[in-house]
Amino acid sequence: MARTWTRLHEHLGCPPGPLTFDMVRQAAADNLEESDDLDWKEMLPQPPRDGRWNEFAKDVAAMANTRGGLIIFGVQGKATVLTGIDPDEVNRQQYAQWIRNHVQPNLPDLDIFELSDGTETVLSSICRPARCPLTSCTAAQHATRTSRPQSSPTGTTTTPPG
Repeated sequence: MARTWTRLHEHLGCPPGPLTFDMVRQAAADNLEESDDLDWKEMLPQPPRDGRWNEFAKDVAAMANTRGGLIIFGVQGKATVLTGIDPDEVNRQQYAQWIRNHVQPNLPDLDIFELSDGTETVLSSICRPARCPLTSCTAAQHATRTSRPQSSPTGTTTTPPG
């Protein structure tokens, strides 16, 4: 379930409710600075390369480890210039899979959705605070973790197929 009160609501003096494209546009125009619960990103999430960290998973885990928050893709960070994203390049299923694969334990309270005014689009990710500390891992660490033998409830050890 999406948060109904975000840094943008507070900044704009809006009552709790759904996040809108106009709220993002106004907060960017006001040059609202990033904080522990607001992160502006110009580019859509990218897959990890060369065994490096999945930046999207790392950012979501860090935000959930504090008080939760909002990541908005399509706004240039320092200058808070609304640049928009190409909605045809959005792959919500892939982003959710990265979170499942690279954030442990599982983070069920993550909403990823697009906001648009008909001409420009941004991608928003809202996460709620985690109930316990979360960690993120590199692609290589994920591969190692998923290929280890696992104990079954009967006490026997099984090796995942692969």
